[in-house]
Amino acid sequence: MQPSGSRKVIISFELEHLLGWGVTILLCLIPIYFWVQIHPISTIHGFVAIMLNLGRLTGLIGMVMYALNLVYATRLRFLERFFGGLNRVYIAHHLLGGLALIFLSFHPLFLALRYVTTSLKQAALLLVPNGLTPLSGLFNRHSIYHSGLLEQWSIFLGIIAFWGMVGLLLVTFFVKIPYRVWLFTHKFLGVAFFIAGLHVLFITSDTSNHAGMKYYILGISVVGIVAYIYRTLVGRILIRRYEYSVDDVRVVAGNVTQLRLRPIKDKMMYKPGQFVFIRFRNSGTKLSREWHPFSISSGTKDGYLQLSVKGLGDYTNSLMKIAPGAL
Repeated sequence: MQPSGSRKVIISFELEHLLGWGVTILLCLIPIYFWVQIHPISTIHGFVAIMLNLGRLTGLIGMVMYALNLVYATRLRFLERFFGGLNRVYIAHHLLGGLALIFLSFHPLFLALRYVTTSLKQAALLLVPNGLTPLSGLFNRHSIYHSGLLEQWSIFLGIIAFWGMVGLLLVTFFVKIPYRVWLFTHKFLGVAFFIAGLHVLFITSDTSNHAGMKYYILGISVVGIVAYIYRTLVGRILIRRYEYSVDDVRVVAGNVTQLRLRPIKDKMMYKPGQFVFIRFRNSGTKLSREWHPFSISSGTKDGYLQLSVKGLGDYTNSLMKIAPGAL
């Protein structure tokens, strides 16, 4: 299961560590800067105009947050310096995921609300596919149906991306499922984001009418997609791995498992308190082979690596059953 139980959330207020949050907030505010240039607040009047612009703005900010969420999931080392450690990078990753869910949920809601005073049917059609045929007109620029079909397919891609991202984020935050299943569903977040990027590319909106907004949103979307590809595919090739075997297993304080690991060949350079991602290939138990993050609780003098893991779920409670010699 996903880890449960209470944990302290610690955010560093040192100036160096606040840089990550400063850059994050700035990148999320840039769409607002472009939006004000396109739609001065003094020109927005009436319920329909307010809902339309709120819908567009929440969608743009949600896309930026989602892209940054994918970047922070890469575990790139430079991110640790900006936030004050990998644990704080994951705090940012978690918070941005929740905020992205909120903003992306408001995006179609506000767009649909602009029709509630005139046509409930029109409001509902924004959330379900419609007007997607004839397909021949979609690929024929000379067809009288081309522009209308392109717009409808752009909306359709947005619908797929919206329900995909919301569904996956709801699973992440609110649904308790086995960790292995959760990790598998998590890999589709990048797919949903890619579809959302296509929606932004083809839809007629501020991104198509303002060069600055267009290139910024598309640029940060590309960054998010590249981060996803690195995290899921390229990272498996580029990230260096170290082999350790289990030297000793102890249970202390009731439900804390201490694993003492011996390097098989090269030993890893680290500092006590840092995170390390581990998996067991032949633990002799039913442990999955997925990677899990744990804090290092040993020094670096003798070359051994010690992990102290509190039992918070099925996986962590099963660590005490690992036999010495496991890899």
